[in-house]
Amino acid sequence: MADKTCAHCKETKSVEQFTTNKQQKSGLCSYCKSCIRILRKTKWHLSPETIEKGKATAREKYRTKEGRRRGRNASYKSRYGFSLDAYEKMFNAQEGKCAMCRKPSDRFLVVDHDHVTDKVRALLCPRCNSFLGYIETDNLIIKQARSYLRKY
Repeated sequence: MADKTCAHCKETKSVEQFTTNKQQKSGLCSYCKSCIRILRKTKWHLSPETIEKGKATAREKYRTKEGRRRGRNASYKSRYGFSLDAYEKMFNAQEGKCAMCRKPSDRFLVVDHDHVTDKVRALLCPRCNSFLGYIETDNLIIKQARSYLRKY
């Protein structure tokens, strides 16, 4: 069993005392659970004015095309572990078409990934991604859908 030192209280504790955080190299939050509880009640409790100021800054930050690109890049890196450039290469390799239905995208394609391994599979249109999400979690639904279609 591994140990980790809390960045706030500086105590070394077992890793079970830390929440998970995909953005950290260790995969764990920098602060232990008890410090997070304390910080939520005190330091992290923000006034409505401070929250509004932060929202205004975020809106301004992502208003430009380059700002939105940076935001998408950060999102892809934290969610799927790859950059926006990798997304664009995959998009071009698929010729801008959904990997499942092969229809061209009129807006965007979403990243399809295995929810167990987090491995990226391909880019899908939102419709195919939703469909895959339903059948991936419940294989019985395929049989029920076939039965329904035969009935009508």
